[in-house]
Amino acid sequence: MALAAVWAVCAGGVPARAADIPECQFGAYLTSVYNVDPGHSQFSARFWVWSLCPNLDALPGRTNPLKDVEFANASSPVISNQVEDDKGPGGSRRYIELVDGVFRQHINEKNFPFDKPHLWIQMTSPYASNVARLTADERDSSRADFDVPGWTVTGFHVTTAASENRTNFGRGDVPPGAITPLDQFRIGIDLEHADKVGFVRTVGPLGLITLFALAIVVFATRSHSWLFELRIPGLAALVFAVLLNMGQADANISSDGFSMVDQLHILTLGLLFVAALESGVALLMSMRHVESGRIRAFEHRAAIMGTVVYLGMGAALIATAAIRG
Repeated sequence: MALAAVWAVCAGGVPARAADIPECQFGAYLTSVYNVDPGHSQFSARFWVWSLCPNLDALPGRTNPLKDVEFANASSPVISNQVEDDKGPGGSRRYIELVDGVFRQHINEKNFPFDKPHLWIQMTSPYASNVARLTADERDSSRADFDVPGWTVTGFHVTTAASENRTNFGRGDVPPGAITPLDQFRIGIDLEHADKVGFVRTVGPLGLITLFALAIVVFATRSHSWLFELRIPGLAALVFAVLLNMGQADANISSDGFSMVDQLHILTLGLLFVAALESGVALLMSMRHVESGRIRAFEHRAAIMGTVVYLGMGAALIATAAIRG
């Protein structure tokens, strides 16, 4: 429907000067955002949207562009409560409708739980930009006070942008590769994670695993041979626990590449590898009849240095994610 309007406009001629191009002002009132789902790259929203056209007669077919607007990233918009009247500023023609739908949006949680995604609802004008222009009603656009489970709304704004389509859409009277400019009205919603407890639940097991690894290295020494023999099986069990926790985290976090949580798991795997390597060195020292006191001192120094490096690198990863957002 939108493309049909574009072609009808193009066929009807283009104003010679920019000053002759009629404008319509779009605005929105956001009533709710819900079901924000990074895993399925979508969110739902409900909002009123209106358009004000001072000179409707200048538009092709005298049709308000909002009636034929295309929701560029909507999966299933439901439109209701349409009203058209002359109650706009200065008697301009007003068209308003209520929209409730699911919108496609890639949400990258690479820095979970410090991500600050920007959600967009995009509406494309049915008229070419050189026939009718869209502007944003920034003064009267706003949002209701609502909660989004797991998220905090930190910003709301409306804007317009030009969209260039390099195609003639099969028209024989338009040169191949010609650009069809279309204006877009966009509703922007800024979010940030509100549930930091989820992060603690995800990475908390890594702290316990680190404590177990430290206990294995410090207490399972050659002086307690039966404990020392349990070192490698114990570390192997901790590796399995890290991999299991990492898989559960990946199921709940949508990320491009390795997320910060993934990097913490990889860092923990590195710590366990160092612990296994230290156990091999301690065994080799024992086989060469090195004094048990020297072996214990080596193991304690290795445990302290490994833990300090691990905590420092983990803190750096978290700080970097918090700064990047």
